[in-house]
Amino acid sequence: MNISDFFSKYNGKALDRDGAYGAQCMDLYNQYQQEVMEIKPRGASYAKYVWTTYDSNNFEKIINTPNFVPRLGDVAVWIADKSNEYLGHVSICTGKGDVNSFESFDQNWEYKQYCRYVWHNYYNGFAGVLRPKFGDIVGNEYTTGLYQTLYVMKVRDGIWGRVKSKDELTQDGKNNSNASGNYLAGTKFTALEILTHSDGSVWARGLSGYVCIRDNSQIYCKKV
Repeated sequence: MNISDFFSKYNGKALDRDGAYGAQCMDLYNQYQQEVMEIKPRGASYAKYVWTTYDSNNFEKIINTPNFVPRLGDVAVWIADKSNEYLGHVSICTGKGDVNSFESFDQNWEYKQYCRYVWHNYYNGFAGVLRPKFGDIVGNEYTTGLYQTLYVMKVRDGIWGRVKSKDELTQDGKNNSNASGNYLAGTKFTALEILTHSDGSVWARGLSGYVCIRDNSQIYCKKV
């Protein structure tokens, strides 16, 4: 299962994988390992122990620093802190964020025992992330078809190519762009081809040009 489908499947739902103690953050973490990473889940008695007992064959530990920003698919880990009753917490990063805050997909954050999107800061016991080592956990999410921009996006003449002006876009592109020729947030366009750059970024080639769908830190367009 790709990660987008995983988020959609469980958003707003209580996931009690083991039938013990209700819907906990560890249930979500274990389900993520099984359904998205397709590995045998390695859990822990409390979330705080994930930081030291994680599966090093499948995850890389990355410690939080002042300039750190989680990537899509990273497992965020909080160690013991009074904000989590010294039990720790884990969640799945969505790729949205900056050095001040980030979004993740959580369960049982602030005693809400269901899955939802939450914005976090880098304090309150946040230790860092466990990053999947293999492949692209996004799976086959990016295929040709209709996409929608989540932000104002530049249209280029190639991958990381020259930014096109408004006059160079199709009529539909002109109707959905600002004066500089950038697609407005919420613009829908058809991806005729999906391409992946060596730096890990994913691009859509449309009638007006190339638009970045995501890079290693953030998602910019979604499939509709």
